[in-house]
Amino acid sequence: MLALDAVFDLAGPDGERSIAAEDFFKGLFETDLGPEEVLVRVRIPLQKDVRASYRKFRHPASGYAVVGVAVVLHMKGERCIGGRIAVTGFADHAFRAKAAEAMLAGYDGEPQPSDRIVEQAFEDVVPLEDRFADAEYRLQLGRTMLRRALADAAAVRSRD
Repeated sequence: MLALDAVFDLAGPDGERSIAAEDFFKGLFETDLGPEEVLVRVRIPLQKDVRASYRKFRHPASGYAVVGVAVVLHMKGERCIGGRIAVTGFADHAFRAKAAEAMLAGYDGEPQPSDRIVEQAFEDVVPLEDRFADAEYRLQLGRTMLRRALADAAAVRSRD
């Protein structure tokens, strides 16, 4: 939802309100949803000329993402002019890798630019640690999932 720029519509005793996905996720299993509110609608803006991919490494017992990465590339013809990268499972809340997003313009799917984007995406983000994945392992998973999601999105071609 972060990578797609979604908006969540919530309803409760005080009426309805809308909140951007970027502001909705607060912490591990924590959102901005009030105790008496319900999610009534998710709005995803129509986006033309995009290529997208999602890669997830599942926890074998729960199915939750140990790390999940969504990439949306905004295209002009065959040229990437920007995009969004969203990561879940890696830190205490889902986040956009904004510094890495700034490097997407001109991305062509080649490994060298991909490596720079991947390194930037996780810089200054503290990875979660648990019995299944320590910080170093989770960082490697994050890098791998992002590298694969970037390659997948870059490889998608229009179906005109």
